[in-house]
Amino acid sequence: MDVVALSNPNLNGTTPLRVQPQVGEWGPREVVTARTKLRQRALMPLLVTAVLCGLVALGTFMFLQLQTGPMSRPAEIIVSIGVWVLPILLVASLVLAVVVWIIGRPYRDDGVTRS
Repeated sequence: MDVVALSNPNLNGTTPLRVQPQVGEWGPREVVTARTKLRQRALMPLLVTAVLCGLVALGTFMFLQLQTGPMSRPAEIIVSIGVWVLPILLVASLVLAVVVWIIGRPYRDDGVTRS
């Protein structure tokens, strides 16, 4: 029969060090609260939907302006800005995603080296 030691204060068990929270005097430090997580989970779909709606609206506006013939001066400015900004944003988001993927990987401090 195995004896279980109930006095072990280490609640992390065998989890890797990179996922264990830093422990302060009164408990974990820099751990996001449940309320903040709930706000982020509610806000992110709204933000993504708003950004996508804005991009679709800009694309529709540009398409309609290019198809209907002569444009007003403000429409020309919006279309000319959109023609350059959209590809730049797409490339910048791709570069940012690659940089975050490369740099943002957690450092493993449990004896396994990073390759």
